[in-house]
Amino acid sequence: MKKRMVLPVLCLLFSLALMACSCFLPSLIGIGDYANPTPTLMDCGQTFESSLESQMVALINEIRVSHNLPPYVVHELLTGAARRHSTDMACNNFMDNVGSDGATWHELMVEGGYLVSYGGIGTAGGYANDLNGLAQAWSGGDYSPITDADATEIGVGVASKSGTQYGTYWTVLVALPNR
Repeated sequence: MKKRMVLPVLCLLFSLALMACSCFLPSLIGIGDYANPTPTLMDCGQTFESSLESQMVALINEIRVSHNLPPYVVHELLTGAARRHSTDMACNNFMDNVGSDGATWHELMVEGGYLVSYGGIGTAGGYANDLNGLAQAWSGGDYSPITDADATEIGVGVASKSGTQYGTYWTVLVALPNR
């Protein structure tokens, strides 16, 4: 009788341990929908341009549809990560796809709590009054976040700071979620 009880008890314990890991492990290692809260944005006197962000997403989606691609879906965690990168560029007066701390697009997404299986980044400086020019700039080159057929979600971040080289700093993050 005792031998028959061992297996069900072990199965029950294993199931409980598995449930505990699936609920708490992502938050402990900082990934997934249970990720740590979005990191705080630094404040160096920059301003955020949410209306430009919305306008750029609309323009990008218009271009995608004209290329027979589905429109991107805005994801708040990608938007937060894009804003953090634009803030980093504005506050530290530089423009690059890599953060001042060496963070790549993948690290930006993961640190912001986004589960990514594929993604990319586009950055720019200036273009405060020329969204079409920026979209055209992002459409050329080796990689275009606008016409990336493998990505389904987007986040755009725009930060402005007077007295810097570009004034306005743009980041677009596109991704395919890993859910």
